[in-house]
Amino acid sequence: MTSDTDSVLLKGIEDMNRQPITKSLLFYVANQALSAIPQCQVALNDGNAAEKSKFYKIYDELPSLPDFVDLVVKRAKTTPGTLLGTLVLLDNTSKMLPSTARGRPCSPYRVFLASLILASKALNDVCPKNLSWARYARYFCLTDINLMEKQLLILLQYRIFMKLNDIIQAYNGFLLFDMNQILQQVEYSVNMATSSYYKPFQQQAFVTQTTDQQGTILSDDHIASYVIVYSDTTKNESIETISEAASSSSSISSNLCFTYSTEALVNDTLEHESASSACIE
Repeated sequence: MTSDTDSVLLKGIEDMNRQPITKSLLFYVANQALSAIPQCQVALNDGNAAEKSKFYKIYDELPSLPDFVDLVVKRAKTTPGTLLGTLVLLDNTSKMLPSTARGRPCSPYRVFLASLILASKALNDVCPKNLSWARYARYFCLTDINLMEKQLLILLQYRIFMKLNDIIQAYNGFLLFDMNQILQQVEYSVNMATSSYYKPFQQQAFVTQTTDQQGTILSDDHIASYVIVYSDTTKNESIETISEAASSSSSISSNLCFTYSTEALVNDTLEHESASSACIE
């Protein structure tokens, strides 16, 4: 990365840190927390259904992951810079996990919260105490907060120091993600504007347009208007869809467990005899 590029990105970080946190950044943090740990899938339609239902009971009380991120960040009055540090720790967590590690459905919530707490303590002279974080998180008690922080520190080998280049890379990753989301929205909007699904609306909107042997001519300006109209709704629909997917994952156990197995996890059941657990709470 050239020095010119670094200076541009640093200026972007400074500008972002002076602005309110955007929904795009919150969604990106939730997305990174969700992808940091491969999830195990637990079937509820086979043996020990009662035990598995108990496993999911507390998790069902949690909101979707994007909503949880939004809740904690707003209550803690977190800055964009601290969220960039959280992204760095989430990336480091993903790299430190063995390839056979599998997370419980509540793992993204706990790893996000622990990463946010550590990033806040590493980057700020004054930061909330764990008792305050328990109030911000609402769904986790002080004992949970203390344990998940301690175990994430152990997993990261107490290496939470972040270099400037780490922050720049996290910011660059967010920019690429945000741009990709915008491009996908524009592509989707253009496709929908030219699809047969919207033909009734197009015929009504363009009734005054001139026609030739090939039919009605649609100008670029009209297509652009469809992009503007549908881009915002597409984004909301995408967030709702992913939020629903995150909500349907499953429940909170007493621990945020990573399951390590010597062979590929096929059924990923809770009673897997060959697995051992290393938990982050």
